[in-house]
Amino acid sequence: MSLQLSIGQASATGPRKENQDALRVVTPPADLAASKGHLLALADGVSQCADGGLAARVTLQALASDYYATPETWAVAQALDRLLLSQNRWLQANGGGQPLLTTLTAC
Repeated sequence: MSLQLSIGQASATGPRKENQDALRVVTPPADLAASKGHLLALADGVSQCADGGLAARVTLQALASDYYATPETWAVAQALDRLLLSQNRWLQANGGGQPLLTTLTAC
């Protein structure tokens, strides 16, 4: 029996001019899905920072590309902890003197 996902999304700009929400869904090949699962992640850039939209987009891009490249011996919690620590450092270093901020929810 295989897992079938049906995913939809909706996002609203609200009172701001720009929507800084980002969504990423990764359906990996069967071998990776069996060991690491599927990835669904939502990030909402913080509008009071230098570029919350950029923070949200690059965080999801990094998570989606790097998570499946972590060693098979790493537990999910260990992989996410290391990836998010690295991504936080990148966000701090690349904000042009201002922090790049985003929320992140992943499962």
